[in-house]
Amino acid sequence: MLILKKMGSIFIGVVLLFSYMATASASQSVSNSQVISIKAGIYQGQEWVAIEFSNLSGVPSCPVDNTHRLTLDPTTGYGKAMLSLAMQAKAAGTLVTASGNGTCRIDGIEDLKFLQLN
Repeated sequence: MLILKKMGSIFIGVVLLFSYMATASASQSVSNSQVISIKAGIYQGQEWVAIEFSNLSGVPSCPVDNTHRLTLDPTTGYGKAMLSLAMQAKAAGTLVTASGNGTCRIDGIEDLKFLQLN
């Protein structure tokens, strides 16, 4: 009986682990989308830029449902390059491909991993 209880506990732990891994790896992505808006601000002392896309798909990994938006850190070289691409796409109406990286730092918005002008 004790062995069955331990096996049941192990089974539940494995199920929860796989559920967490599936949720943690979820991310949004988009192909042939337009940049709708670009917003910047400071949230809890951290600078951020949120980019809204016309048709992100997938489920954000964040606990807050902020679909259609991805965020970046504009203080890094990587963030500055992504922001430059987003501004160029917005100004020219160029279609983009983008994806989130499955993590959330700012106000429940998924972090931007990849941005490409099509």
